[in-house]
Amino acid sequence: MRSVVVFMVLDGQLDEDWRQSSDLFNELSDLYWDSGVKLDVRRWDTSEADPGIAAENRQALESSDMGVFLFLSRLDPVVSQEFDRLLERYKSQGRPAISTWFRDLEDGQELPPDMRALRDRLAGERKHFWNKYRHVDTLKLGLVMLLKRCGLDLPVEIKDAEGQAGVYVAGSLVQGVDLAQVDSYQGYTIIQQLQAQYQQNDVLYQRLRIESRLDRDNRELQERYAQVATQHADLAKKLGQAQQHYLEALDKIARSNEKGEQLTPRVIEARHALQDGDTDLALHILDVEEIMGDVERTWANFDVNTAQSKLFDDKARQDLEQARGHVNELLERASMLRSRPDTAENRRQIEDTLRNAVLLERDLPAEHHTDPLGTTAQEALASYYARQHDYRNAEPLYQSALTTTRQLAQTDPDAYNSRLADTLNDLASLHSDTNQLAQAEEEYQESLGLCRELAETNPGAYTPDLARTLGNIASLHSDTNQLAQAEEEYKESLGLCRELAETNPGAYTPDLARTLNDLASLHSDTNQLAQAEEEYQESLGLCRELAETNPGAYTPNLARTLGNLASLHYTTNQLAQAEHEYRESLGLCRELAETNPGAYTPDLARTLYNLASLHSDTNQLSQAEHEYRESLGLRRELAAANPGAYNPRLADTLGNIASLHYTTNQFAQAEEEYQESLGLYRELAETNPGAYTPDLARTLYNLAILHSDTNQLAQTEEEYQESLGLYRELAETNPGAYTPDLARTLYNLAILHSDTNQLAQAEEEYQESLGLYRELAETNPGAYTPDLARTLGNLASLHYTTNQFAQAEDEYRESLGLRRELAASNPDAYNPRLADTLNNLAILHKAMQQSNQSGRD
Repeated sequence: MRSVVVFMVLDGQLDEDWRQSSDLFNELSDLYWDSGVKLDVRRWDTSEADPGIAAENRQALESSDMGVFLFLSRLDPVVSQEFDRLLERYKSQGRPAISTWFRDLEDGQELPPDMRALRDRLAGERKHFWNKYRHVDTLKLGLVMLLKRCGLDLPVEIKDAEGQAGVYVAGSLVQGVDLAQVDSYQGYTIIQQLQAQYQQNDVLYQRLRIESRLDRDNRELQERYAQVATQHADLAKKLGQAQQHYLEALDKIARSNEKGEQLTPRVIEARHALQDGDTDLALHILDVEEIMGDVERTWANFDVNTAQSKLFDDKARQDLEQARGHVNELLERASMLRSRPDTAENRRQIEDTLRNAVLLERDLPAEHHTDPLGTTAQEALASYYARQHDYRNAEPLYQSALTTTRQLAQTDPDAYNSRLADTLNDLASLHSDTNQLAQAEEEYQESLGLCRELAETNPGAYTPDLARTLGNIASLHSDTNQLAQAEEEYKESLGLCRELAETNPGAYTPDLARTLNDLASLHSDTNQLAQAEEEYQESLGLCRELAETNPGAYTPNLARTLGNLASLHYTTNQLAQAEHEYRESLGLCRELAETNPGAYTPDLARTLYNLASLHSDTNQLSQAEHEYRESLGLRRELAAANPGAYNPRLADTLGNIASLHYTTNQFAQAEEEYQESLGLYRELAETNPGAYTPDLARTLYNLAILHSDTNQLAQTEEEYQESLGLYRELAETNPGAYTPDLARTLYNLAILHSDTNQLAQAEEEYQESLGLYRELAETNPGAYTPDLARTLGNLASLHYTTNQFAQAEDEYRESLGLRRELAASNPDAYNPRLADTLNNLAILHKAMQQSNQSGRD
């Protein structure tokens, strides 16, 4: 188990802040312990009189991971001396990390001169960022973020539960931080606006949700509910994004004193304004016109200094550093702007600010574009465009950032190869999202190579990146049907995740469970079902453990893995297990959709659909109908709000419930559902024929069967003919997949033409179907011999009807031979068919005998 030691240094003025901080660390200690980390937090006693003990304390502080210094209005000489010594040690050796906090004085109190001098010295001479706080909860949230800087990788989130926002570490609520007392959170305008909008929408949403369930046939009510549900989900998503960005801003502040971080006086002052909850002041400090005015003066000085002798080289370098500082100020401003409501004007300001930063950065030499910890302006603007789904503008910026990072990595690979791998990953992700898969693969491969090198030299830091990149490229290879490569990559990623989860289970068990799930899905798709089951079972066990300790974060993973395992058991005919797993998954999905319908209603609809399919196949038709109806209602709501995403699912569900209604002789309902499904598939196949033509052909075929059974023969023929035309096209491009459908449609159309006395057409269709079934039965006799025997029998019956007795006899005899073989292996299934064939052949022989006798007479 790894140990992380944190010292807090303060005097008696802040004893209460120490007590509350200590309580917080005790609460966090349990979470980190589960992750394989012992969190050891100590208070340094500055009043220790024993020189030996004092020396031991100083040595322990030097070897700790982080020292946190708290100040109010007194500066203890011992603390001041130790503080300076540790700052020098950090600058030269990189540890312990030093974080400095000044608590605000009460109104009317003046900061003593020695404390003011300390602040000025830190910001100026020491180049050390100091934090400020009015309420202890600001300090406590800051400490949560600082622990991430000690290599403690548990995720920190802000989530809303029952109208109250809270801080979560590894999915568990941190009781010791009250966000209502954190000025910076309360001053983040966009969060407060979105929370108010969400709470207002939630009242309407909950009311309509109940009403829509009680009156499912009220289309106007259903459409209104779907509209409000979409707004509800959209507000929840935007609120989550704003809260995530707020945490990113705090993380940036926590990293303020890391090596390479360049902070200008403007940035320091703006961050202090943010900590006070005054984002308007922060943006006023980072006024773009003032920054650009300073830029012009900086460049004017630079031109003068570089034009003169080398005596001015140092000054020119300072000018370049100052220019880079102005880029950072603009990036800080763009980040601060995201604290405001998301309006067109605010987006314009963000874009303009980032554009100015890019233009300024392009005038700098490559080595001044970024530091290993920072972000280039090009990357920041590219990320902004990507968030807006403006990939056309994002791509060239990522490409340019990649070129710059390559140059830097060539001259200093140790510092910049990690950034190069990240930039390649960003660009690959963009190319994957825009279906430029060859480019995405090339970029993922290069990033993977870099991650391998980095993980070889520093496995502790970079093995997680290597595992993640392997997962990304495996996913791409899976999507592009390069399944052997995908399997190899998933397996390597799985091995790394096992190692990581063994040393730090709290941080990496979720990654292990996800990778097992992904590999199991691939094995399921490639018919390696035993391996898939083993992997799903292991993933399920991990998800159960995770959901038990942190249901809010991991219940969705548990529900999804149960659903995947149930589908596999369904495929392998382990129907009792599949039903049990689907039912458990359904219960979880109901709970999830109750609390967050926007996120989990699709999962609920899918699980209901899958369970209905199983119940239909096991002849539990009443249950299946109930589940299909509920799934259909949910998918109608989803498709009303987002037709592009959910119309395919809606069409599929309509087709399945129509088939069930057909089976239970509810022909009018079945016809209505098939017709609606057909209309949706026509629209889908028009815009994406490659994906939806098979569904269109199948729905036409099913509707033709229903119309045949209800004696609507003209419609039947029209639908069969259209379906036949589509299957001919499909079988021409993919015979392995669609020849069986083509043969079946020809066979059914031949029956129709035979029943309507269009015997020449029927014979032609039977003959073509027979030829196809001969080919299919030759390569897969187990699957297609019954179809071949049936088609021979029907063609023989037609030839008997048209007095082509010799042909009929040959066909009956061949069908008889096939059915003897089938009945020998499965008498219950095929003896009745064998008897029919023998009977038909006997009738034929009698007719042939009578014909011969008549000829002799």
